[in-house]
Amino acid sequence: MELRTVLITGAASGIGRATAHLAAKAGYRVVIVDLSANFAASQRVAEEISSPALRAVALQGDMGVRADIERIF
Repeated sequence: MELRTVLITGAASGIGRATAHLAAKAGYRVVIVDLSANFAASQRVAEEISSPALRAVALQGDMGVRADIERIF
């Protein structure tokens, strides 16, 4: 099985959080990127959706800042 990765911004709450949960249930590796103000909540979401077979990761960054984009990718 091919393992795919999805990157979700703003997954600390709302639609982003729901999308992260759905992606994990569908078998995707999930990378959550959020601003520093929301980072603790993003880490909690990553912990909620991680499993022994699939690990989710939370990263701090702003997708409007080129240096953050380069660091994350």
